Amino acid sequence: MFTADIYRSIFDMDEDACLLIKAGVIIDCNQKGLALFGCHLDEIKGKSLHHFSPARQSDGSDSAVFASRKIAQAFDMGTLDFSWQYNNASGEESTIKVLLSPLEINGDQALLARLREYPGNPPREFDTPFHKVGGEQSRKLESLGLMAGGLAHEFNNFLLAIMGNADLLDRDLSAGKPGAELLSEIRKAAGRAADRCNQLLAYAGKGQPHFQLIDLSLTTQEMVQMIKVAISRKIALRLDLTPDLPMIEGDVSQIHQVIMNLVVNASEAIGGKSGVITLSTGLSKCPTQKPDICLLSTEIRETQMAYFEVRDDGEGMDDDIRGRIFDPFFSTKIKGRGLGLASVLGTVRSHQGSLCVRSKPSEGTVIRACFPIADLDHPTVATPSREKVALVGKGTVLIVDDEEYLRVLCSRMLQRMGYTVLLAADGAQALDIYRQKNGRIDGVVLDLVMPAMDGVEVLEKLLEMDPDAKVIMTSGYHEREIATRFSGRGISGFIQKPYVMSDLGKVLGKIIIPREEPDPVD
Repeated sequence: MFTADIYRSIFDMDEDACLLIKAGVIIDCNQKGLALFGCHLDEIKGKSLHHFSPARQSDGSDSAVFASRKIAQAFDMGTLDFSWQYNNASGEESTIKVLLSPLEINGDQALLARLREYPGNPPREFDTPFHKVGGEQSRKLESLGLMAGGLAHEFNNFLLAIMGNADLLDRDLSAGKPGAELLSEIRKAAGRAADRCNQLLAYAGKGQPHFQLIDLSLTTQEMVQMIKVAISRKIALRLDLTPDLPMIEGDVSQIHQVIMNLVVNASEAIGGKSGVITLSTGLSKCPTQKPDICLLSTEIRETQMAYFEVRDDGEGMDDDIRGRIFDPFFSTKIKGRGLGLASVLGTVRSHQGSLCVRSKPSEGTVIRACFPIADLDHPTVATPSREKVALVGKGTVLIVDDEEYLRVLCSRMLQRMGYTVLLAADGAQALDIYRQKNGRIDGVVLDLVMPAMDGVEVLEKLLEMDPDAKVIMTSGYHEREIATRFSGRGISGFIQKPYVMSDLGKVLGKIIIPREEPDPVD
């Protein structure tokens, strides 16, 4: 069951236009949905899907009857998708794909409608042989990804309180004092928990790779000794690596984890018997036209991609098991094992890649991870920052967060650095304070996910009030997600939860130039 907070985290950050439907009417819509229909939230709430559609659908059926039937089917059968004729923001009739998923929010039954526009003409049928293999599984993984992303976002809020306060306490305790060792263990455990949150975000396809150029063949070759330790001595390891393979852009530690997880999975499939695992690399297009291959991808690519492939001669899988191998904690060997192949899927998604799976009982399994070839003319490779962080600041900062414990923590950090601090518990209060101070606020630390008025709306109103406002957005989601969503919208910086004082000081130090006479707190 979703809590209201988890639902809001998922809803606002979803890459699709989303509607929340209850009792047959729309009760909420995210920003992308409002842009799709070209209306304000108060114009869409309380309406049904058919209010934004022509009288009849492409098959001649009445739109109101069609919508009611699909809503009933979703509650009875679970997630389903269908094409829908609607009137877009320009008033023109267009076709969109609708994915309806039942969910429970604080005990209430509702439907999440995710709307996706077709890049060209829509297919006449969704259920081609290829989609019959992967469609149901993709929908299920999509729902699991939504839940994972929402949970990671909420957990990052809690971890911010743990890690941030532990960091402040650590600065107060000198080495060797009672409690210093225990505090160190708390910080280590919180750091490991943050890593698990990143795994959840990776599963949701919202991870934050630290890109560098990678040759999959060389990377695999370098891992051979490590791989041999991870598999049974009864298993022979064979390599078929393509030399001079074009580079991909990726996070090398995440790519290592993909390779290792796929190899360990292959080893467990063979079990205690003798067998062979073959590791291959090369170039290929995604085999979208082969009905015996399950493809899991953010999009269908017609271009060549670099791939890493693991082939085993184990027992193979039937359709039921093959449809569950990327579920978190699913295993045919050890129950509750972990994220395993689920994190592989998330990593491939976050690298804009695809996974291809072929397996039949008694015929072994082939899993191929495909990655886009790097554009060497326009690389996005990240270079590590070596800037020194000065934990001294001057000026007035407004903190906007609906969680009191996070406002208090952020205030403590800022005051230690020398900033004057103002606090707002919601968007309306933040706008009132900013208006009252009349240009005497040097920066705003703004939480993205808040009830009533979220960070997007607060940002827009702040910039209307003061186009020069310095706004730092903060969220449990990664910077890549925020950069995509807020491109060109005027945010001055971003800090991802959980963070510590030095992280906050670094971001603020880049953007805040204090006024000559900072306004004191009343």
